[in-house]
Amino acid sequence: NTDAAGAAHAGERMRAAIAALAIARTGGPNAHLTISIGAATVTPAAGGTVGRLIELAVQALYAAKAAGRNCMRSAAAGGEPPARQGADTADALG
Repeated sequence: NTDAAGAAHAGERMRAAIAALAIARTGGPNAHLTISIGAATVTPAAGGTVGRLIELAVQALYAAKAAGRNCMRSAAAGGEPPARQGADTADALG
């Protein structure tokens, strides 16, 4: 359990750790292995459900991939503002 900022922080730590490994990769647009992360938070008291949590996480993952990959995007429901972190600064989902 964490809030949107905590989820973004955890996702960014994972993304940065993989990038720091500098694992060589052949083919594709990146010379090194990267990850894209989608995180989501919901507030149960505000009507957030497991289904909504999964839906938001999938949307955030696709947003990260659309932003060029190697980044983390997050989405929040239930009154929490979305958080974003990563190698670039594209808008996060709301």
